[in-house]
Amino acid sequence: MRYILFFLVNFTLLSQESLTISPTPFNFQSEEAGFEVFYTDHYQQMEIQGNYLYLCHRADPFILQIHLDTKEVKKIGSGGQGPGELSRGVLGMAVGPDRIWAIDSQKQKKIIGYSNSGKYLESLTVPKPGPRRFSASNSIACNNREVLVPISPGSGKLGMVIQMNGERQTVGELPFPRNQMNEDLIRKMPYINQTFWVYDNNFWYAAFPFQPTVLKFDRNLKMVKGYHLEHALVNERFNAIMDFLPENQGQGAPALVTDMKVFKNRLYVMCVEKYLFQIDLDTGAILSISRFTSVGENEQSGPVAYPLFAFRDNGSLFIGHPINPKLREHDLYIIENPPFLGK
Repeated sequence: MRYILFFLVNFTLLSQESLTISPTPFNFQSEEAGFEVFYTDHYQQMEIQGNYLYLCHRADPFILQIHLDTKEVKKIGSGGQGPGELSRGVLGMAVGPDRIWAIDSQKQKKIIGYSNSGKYLESLTVPKPGPRRFSASNSIACNNREVLVPISPGSGKLGMVIQMNGERQTVGELPFPRNQMNEDLIRKMPYINQTFWVYDNNFWYAAFPFQPTVLKFDRNLKMVKGYHLEHALVNERFNAIMDFLPENQGQGAPALVTDMKVFKNRLYVMCVEKYLFQIDLDTGAILSISRFTSVGENEQSGPVAYPLFAFRDNGSLFIGHPINPKLREHDLYIIENPPFLGK
């Protein structure tokens, strides 16, 4: 059975072949101190703000802040039950110019704000998120005035924007609302409406881990554009998601989209964990598709999965997949001058 998206979107078929790019290791941990000092085998989110890269995981009660030039590492947050402390780990984070937000993975209705220096600022109560399957998609988004968090699909909305003065407003409609037509799909995939968000240049962007779709909302939280990824690689995975039948309890469909960023008026989406799509924000055209090789002793044939990525202001691209045992000898990977920039 196939399902039709609830809005019209722009899409352009890609005619050129995908680019193959070889990354370089980027290691920030001291060999003298040992690899375990800042354990990164399971980070689920990667963000960059200015000269700092941030990593987090739901089982670690802190956010790693890494200076990209000096490689100095700092932990923001700590375990505990007091103000500014994370009881278990970080379910998702948002990094803005002057503030960092973290959702407590155990107390999911609690979001904690820190300064960029790591000082605790305040805590907010937020709606509990809905069902989620894929850990990299638990991110939230923020600017200097607001923070946006995904909310339960039972609300009929995708997210909620919370202003610093306490005002709240919901945003977005569910692609698959709970009704008779979608009943079977939601039963087997309760996370089909799951989202993750980014903020850029006065717009909010929502991506879906299990749908080939990105939505764009303006400052008034009105949807102004939808982007649909139309490509054989994407279609194959999306069809597998729609046809997915779990063989045992707890089994879930493979994710289609694992990360999304906006950089220099381009939308970037990591699909099927291996392919980075570059999309024109104005036309919706797919400008390039890039895939990445492995490095070092474990050189593999074919594209390697790096589901997480982030751009530095100078254009350097950081990618990572530390749970892949064949890539575990390095913390992160970098492409200093991505060949697709400027297309």
